[in-house]
Amino acid sequence: MTLKYPLSRNHCFGRRWTLALCLFFGLSAAAFGQANQPPVVNAGPDQTINFPDSATLNGSASDDGLPNPPGALTYTWSVVTGPGTVSFADASATNTTASFSVGGVYTLRLTADDGAASSSDDVVITVNQAPVVNAGRTSHCQTLPT
Repeated sequence: MTLKYPLSRNHCFGRRWTLALCLFFGLSAAAFGQANQPPVVNAGPDQTINFPDSATLNGSASDDGLPNPPGALTYTWSVVTGPGTVSFADASATNTTASFSVGGVYTLRLTADDGAASSSDDVVITVNQAPVVNAGRTSHCQTLPT
């Protein structure tokens, strides 16, 4: 590999070096003033479950590592829409479960935050509730002698 400028003169912080060369030497793209990008979030596939089962939520997120610090993501599950209440086993984990108070269609949101930028993705959970059967008033049957 041939370097155009000696390291003692530029120290890889000058804008003359390419991003690839600096990453080759283990320096962060932040040395070039690269702008922080929001996380890329995936809330997982839409699901259909039967009440009172819980939905298993398998979300994920990736980030560019900026800003540094913190260089880490925080996660939050929340309810966007739905006919009842939702309880999350751990609303701050990408992989968790959600329980629903009644059947219906719910939209849940996974948000990831890197400390400076955030983004989110939604998942739709359809909760089927067994129908309630009403046979009417109780009637008294009388057995006739044969």
